[in-house]
Amino acid sequence: MLSKYVLALAMGPAAGWAASGSVFGDYAGTWLVKFAGGNAMIYQLRAEGSGLGGSVLQPKDLSYDSEGYFTRISAEREEVPVADAAMADNCAEFTFDGDRYRMKLLDADHATVVDVVVAGQVPPWKLVRATAADQLVLSGAWPRPGDPAPATAELIREIEEMASRNEAAREPGKFSVEETEAMDRANLAGLEQIRRRFGWPAVSLVGKQAAHQFFVLVEQQDLELQRAVLGDLERAARQGEASGRDYAYLADLVSVREGKPQHWGTQAHCVNGQAVLDPVDDPEGLAERRAANFLGPVAQPIKALEPYCSAAAEK
Repeated sequence: MLSKYVLALAMGPAAGWAASGSVFGDYAGTWLVKFAGGNAMIYQLRAEGSGLGGSVLQPKDLSYDSEGYFTRISAEREEVPVADAAMADNCAEFTFDGDRYRMKLLDADHATVVDVVVAGQVPPWKLVRATAADQLVLSGAWPRPGDPAPATAELIREIEEMASRNEAAREPGKFSVEETEAMDRANLAGLEQIRRRFGWPAVSLVGKQAAHQFFVLVEQQDLELQRAVLGDLERAARQGEASGRDYAYLADLVSVREGKPQHWGTQAHCVNGQAVLDPVDDPEGLAERRAANFLGPVAQPIKALEPYCSAAAEK
């Protein structure tokens, strides 16, 4: 059910909103926080002389986990004003609903926003600039009472069974190249069928766990399938229907397998018993990109691979 709140669309720094030459001009417009196929929050910002005003339409009560996924959204709504805006570290900071938030532009149509108190502890919410095709209404309550669990138990069961077989086949001490390759070939047919029917399985359809399991299964497949699903995963991540971290890992994996530099610094390889990070397209901005996607320090993928490199060198 759509919320009763409907906002007038202000596209970008629209006429009457952004003041020419204002430091906040690029932030003006209507921004959406996407989740579960709808809008969890709607930011309407306007440049006002040397300041930034507007409002945020949000659920009256919401909660989210350590990865930034909403776990509860109330049906009651409230529209709260934006106040006390200032620029800090090339970001716009402002207050609404009693808390201080930091908004960072990624490009003209994408941004992130995070409560400054928990910045660095949870990933920021992703904002996308609204277009003429977007309905400026909030989604209903989440989880939705009476929904199937969450939409098709058969699809969830299929993903979970493939994931269980995949985990068992790769258990240390029981690994067999021949058996694992045969299982991957068998899983390929199931993964392709799911993609044809559903695209990337959305969090709102299968739940957070099964959506991640689907990613892990794709990660074990050949480059052809990974290329085919990458666009689906990117769209789902932008809409809050998939993990941004999963997208970063798969995008990097595809780039490395194609012989190109990676973007997020998630891939490493072994050289003489040592783990070495694969080339990165923009090393100077890597730490900032990883922080924005809550990927942890750049040393993390190297540290994770080190035991395997050491073991391989000893053989």
